[in-house]
Amino acid sequence: MALRACAVAALISALVMALGLMVPLLAGLGAGFLAVTLYRRKNPAWNVTGRSGAQLGAVCGLLFFGISAVSESLAVVVFHTGGQVRQKMLEALQQAASRTTDPQVQAAFERLKTPEGLTAVLILGIVVLLLVSIAAGSIAGALTGAVLGRRNRL
Repeated sequence: MALRACAVAALISALVMALGLMVPLLAGLGAGFLAVTLYRRKNPAWNVTGRSGAQLGAVCGLLFFGISAVSESLAVVVFHTGGQVRQKMLEALQQAASRTTDPQVQAAFERLKTPEGLTAVLILGIVVLLLVSIAAGSIAGALTGAVLGRRNRL
């Protein structure tokens, strides 16, 4: 039952994000909040706490990341936007490189512009997004759980 609430919350948040209505961080926070709220609504006897909310939010954050990653990957494949993604990454690296005059930093940016460097940047970005998704879901779940748990005691 908890997995169902997490899946629904993750799917809704990923859809809202894919439509461009919300930035990924806020969508991840929303997913954690929504997961705890949905699960609590289906199970009113659940003794929700900040800890249990955080656990539910973390699972939801993981599902949110998975759904988002698969949908974005499919969009790149279906719409053949891989070149645009590569170009945006190169532009971001170029912009970052233009902010410094240090020759060692410039050389590092030049290495990152190679196909191997872009692959490393992409993999690092994916890992960071995974961790941020889990953390955002967990934080939102913990806060929601703490508020709902406090409301039960009053």
